Amino acid sequence: MFTSSRSRGFTLIELMVVIAIIGLLASTVLASVSNTRVLARDTSRVQAVKELQKALELYRNANGGNYPCAVASCPAVGSAAGAAINTATANNVTTDIAAFFKPQTDTNILSTTVITTGILTTATLASVMYRTGSAAGNSNDAPDRSTYTILLRREQAAGVIPANTWCKINAGGGHTAWAGYANCF
Repeated sequence: MFTSSRSRGFTLIELMVVIAIIGLLASTVLASVSNTRVLARDTSRVQAVKELQKALELYRNANGGNYPCAVASCPAVGSAAGAAINTATANNVTTDIAAFFKPQTDTNILSTTVITTGILTTATLASVMYRTGSAAGNSNDAPDRSTYTILLRREQAAGVIPANTWCKINAGGGHTAWAGYANCF
């Protein structure tokens, strides 16, 4: 007698189940990798801010106790605008502290929203902003160069700081226009 040696393969349902399981595992892994990248960017920004603070102190020691002005018109009245630190475009601050600090351009910014004069506007892409303090507690006065405020944009929630929001780091009194943000650390 003649016997058929037919090899038995997978059925369509078995293949679909396997593909669905692989898809589920792949989506789980991708979500985990995405969260890891966000955490790594936040950690990198925090480290950059700490290096920036050291550079600002070195600048202050070399310049009679004054921090750099955020804008070229400093110390004129009304010149207390902020400067983006981690953008590709150089500004007054990054030029002044170039001997002490080389900012890394942040290429993964979630939004074009930055703080310029205390209010949110769409302008330069940045996740680290700097401005000198405000003299006499008034943001329209000439800047107080013995204090500063740094704003840091966090992508992930950190303690009381919600995800995708700004937090502040003050040296001295800082700037009154940026006083409403939570402390970063």
